[in-house]
Amino acid sequence: MSETSQVSQNIWVVDDSPTDAERVRRIFADQYEVTVISDGSSALEKLSSGAIPDLLLLDWMMPGISGIEVCQFLRASSGPLKHVPVILLTAQYGPQEIYQAFTSGANDYVSKPFVEEELKVRVASLLESRSLLRRAESAEREVTSLLATAPDPMFAIDGHGRISFVNEEAVRVLKLSRGEILGQEFTALVPGISLKAFGAGHEPSKPIPDVTIDQNIFSPSVRVMPSASSTSTTVALRDVTARRVADSRRLDFYSVIAHDLRTPITSILLRLEIAFRGKHGALPDGHLADLRKTQGSLRGLVGLINDFLELAKLEGVGYRIAPAPLELNGLVVATVEEFQPLLEKGELTWTHLAPAGPARVHADPKRLSQVISNLVGNAIKFTPAKGSIETSLKLLDEHVEFSVSDTGHGVAAKEIEKLFTRYTRASDVPAHTSGTGLGLMIVREIIEAHGGSVGAESTVGQGSRFWFRLPRSV
Repeated sequence: MSETSQVSQNIWVVDDSPTDAERVRRIFADQYEVTVISDGSSALEKLSSGAIPDLLLLDWMMPGISGIEVCQFLRASSGPLKHVPVILLTAQYGPQEIYQAFTSGANDYVSKPFVEEELKVRVASLLESRSLLRRAESAEREVTSLLATAPDPMFAIDGHGRISFVNEEAVRVLKLSRGEILGQEFTALVPGISLKAFGAGHEPSKPIPDVTIDQNIFSPSVRVMPSASSTSTTVALRDVTARRVADSRRLDFYSVIAHDLRTPITSILLRLEIAFRGKHGALPDGHLADLRKTQGSLRGLVGLINDFLELAKLEGVGYRIAPAPLELNGLVVATVEEFQPLLEKGELTWTHLAPAGPARVHADPKRLSQVISNLVGNAIKFTPAKGSIETSLKLLDEHVEFSVSDTGHGVAAKEIEKLFTRYTRASDVPAHTSGTGLGLMIVREIIEAHGGSVGAESTVGQGSRFWFRLPRSV
């Protein structure tokens, strides 16, 4: 049963004609509580006493105070009275009268003599609208109350970028009065967040940088909500100062460990290189082969240490990207050419498919070179001798796509989705192939930090294709 059919709803019928008033009462008596009032003066007296109907059916022409005057009284009131729905009952229905009715604040009018079904429909429609409005107002009050008492600083920003709401925690954090905050440009009080970067109704495509207010570090979350008349934005600031300090200390600790591990390993590798050059005499063939294996294992260990350190940076405050305008094709060619010795050693053929035009992106060249190196390095590692590797750049409508294809062993379809997660390697990787299982996760983290996406396709026995897409710059 809808709210408009509840007996608790009260309709006032204000009409100096007992016959008309009784007819209206009979029409609605089974659905609503109906109060009959005989004139405008009595209606005003009852309204002034604090009684509030759910809807008023007002006769226009009454002795003394007319229905128009009662309507004007309501609209000039404050609080709930101002919004009481009004239907004027009138025998006057010319254009001038209709105009006067609506400018006086009536929600609707019905001509006398009225059709019973028409009056029922109009009353039900207004009561339903009032019920919806009440629910919306109740929800708004509840949301406002939740925001006001939220433990995080909360802001509502209008379509012009000015603050229209602020909660107590935001007042405390900014150390300003509410009056000093409301109406101000949000970016003037909380610099570092560009509201133009966020699409209506969507989560941001890139991680939002932390902001610092009075030596405290906050992680922002932004939500843009469009409406028929304007766009509003809500911003919440989560205090992450303690977490970021802990991240920084953890990264420092990891860096010290990495340095302490790499230093002796680097020293051993250097001594091995000296031995291989024969500076201390020729090595027996058997020893030479064993030392080459040792050298490979030590280099793999250095790679493992570097991957762990990189992962620590990705998960903490040590990771930063410095995006700049970048033409991706030149970076791809320069990065892959560094692998030429490995390509030649593995007797691998490399081809590159350049795009039809400039592949422009806004990205950190150092980080993207790292991504390309990881993908190409994997392709070389998992492609047998005399195989082929192809790199490609494609210009899509809104993105640039880079891909690496190989003729390696391939990966089973059920394992593709897991490849970009931590410590994951395909279960059927050849035993002699080393790796930490962190490289593709690092690729994913870097690309997603740039607002891009990653993926892979593979067929066992034929090879694999790994790709990433970045937003295309003009």
